[in-house]
Amino acid sequence: MPAVLLAEVVAVRPLSPHAVAVTFDGPDVSRIAYSGADQRIKLLFARDGQRAPLLPAADDWYGSYQAMPAEVRPVMRTYTVRSQDPRSGRVDVEFILHGDTGPASAWASAARPGDLLGIIAATAEDDGAQARPYAPGDADWQLLVGDATALPAIASILEQLDPGACARVFVQVPSPQDIRELATPATDVQITWLTGVAPAEAVRDAELPAGKPYAWVAGEAAMVRALRRHLVGDRGLDARAHYFGGYWRAGVAEDA
Repeated sequence: MPAVLLAEVVAVRPLSPHAVAVTFDGPDVSRIAYSGADQRIKLLFARDGQRAPLLPAADDWYGSYQAMPAEVRPVMRTYTVRSQDPRSGRVDVEFILHGDTGPASAWASAARPGDLLGIIAATAEDDGAQARPYAPGDADWQLLVGDATALPAIASILEQLDPGACARVFVQVPSPQDIRELATPATDVQITWLTGVAPAEAVRDAELPAGKPYAWVAGEAAMVRALRRHLVGDRGLDARAHYFGGYWRAGVAEDA
């Protein structure tokens, strides 16, 4: 079963005007099984007046969570693990900042060492701990597309590419100041940063490599649907062989 644990902020590092990296530690944080790429976890944020969130029971975390009174039930959001220190087990999570319009952004904007939140994550004992949607197989080249919410996963994927890999990357960020260096051992990687052009439009106009592709697309649901229509309808990709992940929907809060 997944781990349900209390984590403490030990470091906060600004990445850009609209992004911050938060490092978490705690007695059980090292139990989290990080398998790389798009490793999803649930974060539980305390309600106003609480020092720490009320955690659900681990044996039936979702049922326990739903049974909590609404006034004390923690706010839950899904995030991607950016990295995990193999020695300490500490976990880094990147947050996109958009003011106080969302509970996660508001929390991250004010996060300081010593702050507490809950984490629900796969452990090494879980059968599905190593499952992840990123599966390029024997593709000749990779197309990675996402908005700022998908940037942590894209950065992780780029770090894990083979030196001979070929990738074309399109990332939509809030402003030119949010563009940052992404490290990769691969020598044939082109990254296009988008601040005013929709990803579907940019990919539609792009000259892409020949050969068998693998597409990994994630971010706002409408953006992902538009890219899926283009890649499947116009470029002939088989949707079942690629990943299209709607991380969030504009104007709609995530329901746990």
